[in-house]
Amino acid sequence: MGKRYSVTGCISSIGPVRKFNSGYEKQEIVLNDKDPKYPQEIAIGFAKEMIAELAQFSEGDHVHIQFDIRGREYNGRHFVDLNARSIERAVKIGGEPRVGHASPAQAPAPAPAASSWQQQNENDECPF
Repeated sequence: MGKRYSVTGCISSIGPVRKFNSGYEKQEIVLNDKDPKYPQEIAIGFAKEMIAELAQFSEGDHVHIQFDIRGREYNGRHFVDLNARSIERAVKIGGEPRVGHASPAQAPAPAPAASSWQQQNENDECPF
């Protein structure tokens, strides 16, 4: 199994469950990562038992998703899929989504220090 990645954001849309002749089922969502400078709409796929877990969430929910990246080649073209491995609610504290359950008395965690790369590229206007 490959490396796991994670993202926190707001569910923009939830697609229908697609069923294939092989018996495989897949459902996709679009997650907005709410980046203040360059927000991304990220499609993430849910399969098998993850479809049942996704059923407890709705559009507009703030969530934290762990996923892995799968790539494949088909007829000379390359495709990438983000496959969900876990999903949980992210609670908003001080305007920022946080993972897990939180009480209103909890203070937001301090922001991490900017790396030297971030400091060098802070004024970069390139979106990628």
